[in-house]
Amino acid sequence: MSEIKVDTLTGKTSAGDITVTVGATATQGLQQGLAKAWVNWNAIGTVAIRDSINVSSIDDNSAGQFDVNYSNIFAIAGYCPTTAGFGGSGFSGVYDFSLQTTAYVNIRYYAGGYYDSNTCNTAIHGDLA
Repeated sequence: MSEIKVDTLTGKTSAGDITVTVGATATQGLQQGLAKAWVNWNAIGTVAIRDSINVSSIDDNSAGQFDVNYSNIFAIAGYCPTTAGFGGSGFSGVYDFSLQTTAYVNIRYYAGGYYDSNTCNTAIHGDLA
């Protein structure tokens, strides 16, 4: 098996143009497949971000309803947010997005009512501005 170790990858044609072969013949731009923001946080009590990339803060709007604010905005509001959480024993809920803007996404956790979860995870795929 070969191994390549580098500190920086730069496209030959342009800096952000690196193509990866996916499967036998399909290709994808490496930059397109990367999450541009993600965050892991605790929503019980005072919201506490455990770790993140490109997330400046989280607003606690009310029980189970949060705005995840980006450090660097997205080009359009049509990016792809994904979220999941864990609330403890017996928790089963629905996670959805009530509003997406280029600067933040509103996330809601619902389990028979809006519910604060002790482990929340969100990843965002899309193009930064």
